[in-house]
Amino acid sequence: MDRKRDERERTGDTVLDWTQHWQETGRRRGGAELLLRQAERKFGPLGRHDRLRIEMAPHDRLLDWGERLVMARSLEEVFRW
Repeated sequence: MDRKRDERERTGDTVLDWTQHWQETGRRRGGAELLLRQAERKFGPLGRHDRLRIEMAPHDRLLDWGERLVMARSLEEVFRW
């Protein structure tokens, strides 16, 4: 009986972990897509390196870059630390 309960608990943790991972991946992809569209609208087509940099960035960094994009005069200003 305890063995079945342990298996259910482990499976539940795994499903929760997967769900959280998928949600984070979705947030990151959505943030990257939005930032790419806004940056291209403001600065024109982006180079491959800049696109990859945005696509691979963690969600928190995308949020920071999105805030900087509002006032930035160049894409370099968006990426500057």
